[in-house]
Amino acid sequence: MKSEEKIWFFIKNNHVSSISTLNGTSLWAANLFYVFDSDGFCLFVMSDHSTRHVQEWTANDRVAGTISGQESNVAKLRGVQFTGTVKLLKGEEKKHAFRCYTRSFPIALAHSSPLWGISLDYVKFTDNTLGFGKKLTWTRQE
Repeated sequence: MKSEEKIWFFIKNNHVSSISTLNGTSLWAANLFYVFDSDGFCLFVMSDHSTRHVQEWTANDRVAGTISGQESNVAKLRGVQFTGTVKLLKGEEKKHAFRCYTRSFPIALAHSSPLWGISLDYVKFTDNTLGFGKKLTWTRQE
C-alpha cells in the first residue's frame, strides 16, 4: 500500500477529530464526528452556527486538527495531525456531504445543523506499526 493510501485508510477508519481554531488571540478546540471524502480530501462535519468553534472558524477559516486511535500499546500508536480550510457546504456539495454523513451517522437525519467541509491542506501521519516514530506526509497539490 502506498504512503498516501495508508493515510487515507487510517482517516477513513476513524470518526472523531479534534479541531483547533484561532480567532485573533482566542484559541479553541472541539471534538467533532467526521466523514472523510476521499475524492476531495475533505472531512465533512456537522455543527451549529451557535458553537464557539463555528463562530471562530467563520471569522478565520484556517484550522488545525488531529485524529487518533485509542491504542494503549506505544508500538501500535497511529495518528494524524493536519491543517485545513473550512467552508459552509451548499447546493450539490451539501447534498453529497449529507448523504455521506447520514450513512455513517444516521442520528444526523433528525438534526438540521449546517454541514461544513474541512479541505485538508497538509497531513502528517505517525504510524508506529511501521517502525517507532515513522511519519508519512501529504500536501495538497493545486
